[in-house]
Amino acid sequence: TQSVASKKIVWWLNLAEEIPESQYTLVNDRVSKVTLFNLKATKPRGSFFYNALYCCH
Repeated sequence: TQSVASKKIVWWLNLAEEIPESQYTLVNDRVSKVTLFNLKATKPRGSFFYNALYCCH
């Protein structure tokens, strides 16, 4: 397993919506903080009843 620096990570919501860089900040080399606006946690998205936040390299 190899670690990836947080500055190389891109964040996605439900693998469909890329989170703009303006909504996440680097806490340190291994940690990012993501802020999600207008998130409706109880509204179903297709067959899913939750939202998932993904980090991609």
